[in-house]
Amino acid sequence: MKVALIGDVHANLPALEAVLAHAHQHGVEAIWNVGDFVGYGAFPDPVVKRLRRENALSIVGNYDLKVLKFKKKKKKWRKSKRPEKFLAFEWAYKSLSKKSRKYLRSLPQETRLQAEGWRILLTHGSPASNEEHLTPHTPEERLRELAQMSNADLVICGHSHQPFARKIDGVWFINTGSVGRPDDNDPRACYAILQIEPCSAGSGLQVRHYRVEYDVGRTVAAIREQKLPEAFARMMLQGRDLDTVLEASRAQAAATRAPSPSGRLEGGDLARMKPRIEATAFGSITIDGREIENDVLLRLDGSVKKRKKKLSKKVYGTSHIISLDEAKHVYEKGAELLIIGSGQNDLVRLSDEAQKYLKKRGCRVKRMATPEAIRAWNKAKGKVIGLFHVTC
Repeated sequence: MKVALIGDVHANLPALEAVLAHAHQHGVEAIWNVGDFVGYGAFPDPVVKRLRRENALSIVGNYDLKVLKFKKKKKKWRKSKRPEKFLAFEWAYKSLSKKSRKYLRSLPQETRLQAEGWRILLTHGSPASNEEHLTPHTPEERLRELAQMSNADLVICGHSHQPFARKIDGVWFINTGSVGRPDDNDPRACYAILQIEPCSAGSGLQVRHYRVEYDVGRTVAAIREQKLPEAFARMMLQGRDLDTVLEASRAQAAATRAPSPSGRLEGGDLARMKPRIEATAFGSITIDGREIENDVLLRLDGSVKKRKKKLSKKVYGTSHIISLDEAKHVYEKGAELLIIGSGQNDLVRLSDEAQKYLKKRGCRVKRMATPEAIRAWNKAKGKVIGLFHVTC
């Protein structure tokens, strides 16, 4: 039996659709969903309806339960919760149809089943609480306690948004990861496929987690169209939780108001401010949800500037060779690494003078075709600047 294990969709319909398509391509026979249908995304009702059409075996998540309590808790939460979280609850509640709310209320907080002789428990958090975070780093002692109380051979959970598969005292714990709101700095949708064989046949279990690309631009556009907080869009773009995104925004604002004593931005602030590049196609590049149809420079302060190609073109008659003057324009004092996206066909290169100039200033250079350079940029840390050519 082959089953797709999903959870924490959080109203992100484009991510859910990509995961379901991927799962069906891999021949899954069933969908098991560990809850948190809604929250932060712009598609709460469509997500509920899509999973119902899919005949997914679902349980309710802790966030779903809080949304269902919104009407009773509204006055209290307006005072006690930060504005962004209050708005997320309000938006989800008001956007759910009465039929979808009724459906969510009908779901259990956990469910037990048997498959191929395996005793299986689906729970949102843990066998002890739907708000307990189980992660790859949960102590073995705690998992051992949970294994004893689970009365199961296999525990499937979510909530922490951290995918893993661990076996303790003969009991498997599998966290699905998050379909719609990853917070491990990887914005791709996450889920797992479980292959179950008869329990008597050796181990009888195989699990593999997948990261699936999806149309994050559509997700972000919908959030902005509904005038939800920009922080919700950044969560999806960056694969980070709300608190981390808000803290980064505060740090960026503080850095803008009050630079360090040296007059330069410090490394930690730079890491938080570095924009994320989602995609490129011939003639365009998508950065933090914005499609740009020209070559770009990415600065230490996180700003995105149009490349000044004329500085090279006037010397060489082409922008495919970066001149000394353009290298001087690209370089920023303190930059330790320049990542060059050399175009879809890897044509852009540094002139000898430009190479010598950057080397003299202690700035390393990584040059590669733009699609590959994007991956390098998103993984890079420290004081990094970038130049990305979007055509040939």
